[in-house]
Amino acid sequence: MKKIICVMAIMLFGISGLVACGKSDSKYTGIWKMEKISKDGSDYTLEEIKKLGDDGKYDGAFVIKEGGSAVVMDASGQNQELEWKETDKGISLGGKELEYEDNKLTIDAKKDETWYFQKVSDSQNVTDVSFDEEKEK
Repeated sequence: MKKIICVMAIMLFGISGLVACGKSDSKYTGIWKMEKISKDGSDYTLEEIKKLGDDGKYDGAFVIKEGGSAVVMDASGQNQELEWKETDKGISLGGKELEYEDNKLTIDAKKDETWYFQKVSDSQNVTDVSFDEEKEK
């Protein structure tokens, strides 16, 4: 499981030395959580993935903050601080491009696998992120 989490973090955010600036009125600032995965031509919600025995390895979220900083986290409590900036198609987060379309951010994470993130809150506070759906703010 840790290997999958590590691969997810590397794929999504890589290590980079970007200098970025966010905008205070950006539609991107706030909490984003993984909503679904498209794999081999089929879409799977997180609920479906968990029922298939995923055990939370796809549970991911990130907080986009004003000023160009972001925090990426997973359900195990691992956090990584990165920088972000707006691009023509969406955002660059830690050097990885995420496209914005239909109020979602997407990334081609692996061959034939796209991850979809939905904005769940305008909060920029990391402590507001919950991986328990009943406790989501």
